Amino acid sequence: MTPLEPNEYDTGELLDILGVDCEWAAETVRDRIATFYRDAVTERLQRLYTIAEAKEWLDAPHQQLAGLSALEVINRGDGIKVLAIVEGLTTGAFA
Repeated sequence: MTPLEPNEYDTGELLDILGVDCEWAAETVRDRIATFYRDAVTERLQRLYTIAEAKEWLDAPHQQLAGLSALEVINRGDGIKVLAIVEGLTTGAFA
């Protein structure tokens, strides 16, 4: 058995696999995942920027995110992409 690759399954597919078929539960899980990524990204950005700069980074469109803001991408369920970009910033990969 191999570990899941990021984005191999979307949230809906994972809920089906787990037998969760209630739309309310699906929304709750999506909200919790988005909250996790918002918190993780915000925490890492605050190591690099002031609070105002971090907020600006979260709201600004990014070329690496097809012109969307980080918050838009997180809220659409692709927080892993945003986290990868921020990790690159902290290691200098996107400098």
